[in-house]
Amino acid sequence: MLKIHSEPSKPPLPRTGLALFALGFRPFFAAAALSAVALLGIWLAAWSGKIDTGAYYGAIGWHSHEMLFGYTTAVIAGFLLTAVRNWTGVNTPSGTPLILLTLLWLAGRVAPAFAGTLPAPLIALTDLLFLPAVVAAIAPPLWKGTQKINRIFVPLLLAMALANLLVHLQALGITDTASRGTDLMLYLIILLLIILSGRVMPFFTKAVIPGHTPKQYPLVDTLTLVALGALLLELLLLPTPWLTALLTLILALTQIVRLFGWYDRRIWGIPILWVLYTGFFWIIT
Repeated sequence: MLKIHSEPSKPPLPRTGLALFALGFRPFFAAAALSAVALLGIWLAAWSGKIDTGAYYGAIGWHSHEMLFGYTTAVIAGFLLTAVRNWTGVNTPSGTPLILLTLLWLAGRVAPAFAGTLPAPLIALTDLLFLPAVVAAIAPPLWKGTQKINRIFVPLLLAMALANLLVHLQALGITDTASRGTDLMLYLIILLLIILSGRVMPFFTKAVIPGHTPKQYPLVDTLTLVALGALLLELLLLPTPWLTALLTLILALTQIVRLFGWYDRRIWGIPILWVLYTGFFWIIT
């Protein structure tokens, strides 16, 4: 499985007027937490008919879009803006640029509420700009770093931007691709988690449990990437239910093998480990 490598030591913490905007994870993790609570309340109100969230995406479309392209992209942005700094030793945006990036994310959440007032193309553009903006923020540090494999996050985020475009094209009445974009985004997120889990889970298990040596299976890791790549292409180009089912079954089986290669029964006494394993098993199921 792809390894995400660390490089030089972390640079000094940037001096900014607001501590909240000194590091990327601070505003975006806070935004994700607040949006998770807000989205729950908004969806319950919409489900009971008290408000209408469907003017731009459609009610169900709004719910799926905000979970994947709102809440989840905030988590991804916060993680990468901080991790890339740690991996490369090069600062990512802080202060005013980070404030503007956060406001761009927020604008994408708010703009659909003004459908009918704001032009639909402006609503789409506001939301579509966020992921490319994150790419613009992390690409220069990644290209200054010596570990080229870490640059995989650039095409991954651009693929997520493409998935978002497929959703907006349907909202604009141009194509019928929203479900395809939603499915593509879901599996891109799973791909991101699978890549990171291959480093984080064996590392923490070995570090925390004395004498444990996680097992890695290169053939299984390769099969994972091949199956995921085939699944993403299939969803993008020609969704076929039986092929989707077959590829997801292969992915589930390969992840079970990976999980048991890292597993040690002593994880159940260590919260930081059993939470990781439980979460990964949830992805498999």
